Amino acid sequence: MKIGIMQGRLSVRESSKIIQEYPQDWKKEKILADLLKFDYLEYIILEEKFNNLPIFSKKYFNYFNKQKLIVCENLTLTKSIFKKETKKKLFNIINRLKKYNKSKLVIPISDEDVDKNIEVLCEIICELLKKSAKNLTLSFEIEHNVKKIQEIAEKVNSTKFGITIDSGNFSVNYLKNNKLTNLKKIIKCVNHVHLKDRDTKFNSVDLGTGTIDIEGFLKVLKKSNYNGELTLETPRGRIPYDQGYTQLNYVKSFLN
Repeated sequence: MKIGIMQGRLSVRESSKIIQEYPQDWKKEKILADLLKFDYLEYIILEEKFNNLPIFSKKYFNYFNKQKLIVCENLTLTKSIFKKETKKKLFNIINRLKKYNKSKLVIPISDEDVDKNIEVLCEIICELLKKSAKNLTLSFEIEHNVKKIQEIAEKVNSTKFGITIDSGNFSVNYLKNNKLTNLKKIIKCVNHVHLKDRDTKFNSVDLGTGTIDIEGFLKVLKKSNYNGELTLETPRGRIPYDQGYTQLNYVKSFLN
């Protein structure tokens, strides 16, 4: 299992936005991640500066090509995947990432889109999977009830189909107090994980201090021989570097 951290979590917050854009000294953040022994950084694609991101710059192509490039797009968090313009942008992102030696793209799908028309949604997912390649893996972040996820997996019916599970969001909304039974039902579909803990007000908190059974969650991954990536989405804390070190070692204590 490869353990990484979300872009911006090792840097002091530079704006009031919930999702931090690329830190000004984004190369320094990769150096810090390497020093802490993270396996990777997960980069974020924001709509506002879509074409100006370092990962899409010819100038830095060789820099990113040396990494396994893990990317999470945030377009579909606010724009329906059913819209032609949204699909066009996703195809654009996929074509750009295919140029790298090895990459993975996480595509969030809203509950609204899942509930709107599951047949058409599955057709779109199949279209996106056809656009992928051996060097590009897609992972769909679907935080819906297990039956819906199973239905989508059955309709898509592809070995290339995989889902991202967010421990904070999925646990709060769909696991409840079922001893992780629902996670076990879909674990074979999981090819990416976002790891966070939540308090009773839904705020992100240090792993193991909130309402999510992080220990149980990690043990399910280990017992299931999960071998994908696991990205920390933990709070920065007062000193982001120290916070990253503490949270990484907390996770490793349950996986080693």
